[in-house]
Amino acid sequence: MTPLRQRMIEDMQLRNFATTTQRSYIHYVADFARHFNRSPQELDLEAVREYQLHLAQERKLSPQSVNTFVSAVPFLYLVTLEMPWDKRDFPRARLEQRLPVVLAPTKSSASWTKSPASSTVPCC
Repeated sequence: MTPLRQRMIEDMQLRNFATTTQRSYIHYVADFARHFNRSPQELDLEAVREYQLHLAQERKLSPQSVNTFVSAVPFLYLVTLEMPWDKRDFPRARLEQRLPVVLAPTKSSASWTKSPASSTVPCC
């Protein structure tokens, strides 16, 4: 295990990160370094941007997965490596907001009358 990986794990443990979060962060940072075949210490914000585009466009990962990378990398650079960058230097992928399905009044009342429990369970 490299000293950088050990330090990042210790930083996450100090902040009581869940084991699954630690595993995920380490996975994304290791994959990031492997992509460029260099230590993350040698990479800059342009490399982060390029890799984020790679995840979204070439690997076609979901915005949630890309955002997991975007959470891991600032932790590495801002906390573990103490780089003088800002959290705003790591843009997150916009998540599609899904609106709830709203039934028409006639359909919603029909679904209540078809429910077998509706006649046996008293309300209030």
